[in-house]
Amino acid sequence: MKLNINDKAIKNKTTKYINNIIDDVEKPYIYRNKKYNNYPFSVIKKSTNKKIGKKVLKGLKKNFSIYTITLVERSTCSDECEHWSTCYGNNMMYAIRFNPYNKNFLSRLESDLKTIANKPKNKNGFLLRLHVLGDFYSKDYVLFWKRMLKLYPNLHIYGYTRNHNNSKYLEKRNIANEIIKLNTLFSTRFYIRFSNKLDMEESANSIDLGKKGITCLAQVDEQKTCATCTLCWTSKKPINFITH
Repeated sequence: MKLNINDKAIKNKTTKYINNIIDDVEKPYIYRNKKYNNYPFSVIKKSTNKKIGKKVLKGLKKNFSIYTITLVERSTCSDECEHWSTCYGNNMMYAIRFNPYNKNFLSRLESDLKTIANKPKNKNGFLLRLHVLGDFYSKDYVLFWKRMLKLYPNLHIYGYTRNHNNSKYLEKRNIANEIIKLNTLFSTRFYIRFSNKLDMEESANSIDLGKKGITCLAQVDEQKTCATCTLCWTSKKPINFITH
């Protein structure tokens, strides 16, 4: 779904589904007609996405459970993104998004991460997808993950970012440079690809911008998932994605 430039979501740099935003995890929350003092669930979700899969099925991370985090699209993203108006979040009307700019978000995120990291089944490792929607929104947020990677050696991360080190925005360049550092420092545990960065081998690109590399197998084979493919965190080649 492509949004018109006059759509409120585009003008306000947010999601089309504002009622699905959790602005503050510590505010009262109503779920199925029951009122809670705060958001009663983890902000880190166990993957139920059929394209991602529930646990890794091959390779060095085999049997790692897969988890996801979903932030608010556009409000955490660079407006340089090629899919600013065609974000696949436009089609995700039921997804719960978290507002990370609220001071309570990172505290809850760290608490939930501790709970997951300490689960006996995750002793050998677990894999976290950053992010289903949204992006790394500040340098401090990237440094938060650096601290978590040091704190929890069983934490493994993969995902994508549209923050480029040649962005017109200084903040986005700073974010990109910190991500590059983490990709090197934690090369076996932190694997973030740069979206539509065609001059970078370890990128993730819209196939209509160039076909160099490997097309996402989960998009061309119904039997494939991230869990059965694993190329996004194991291959050094660019991965191409078919535009949603």
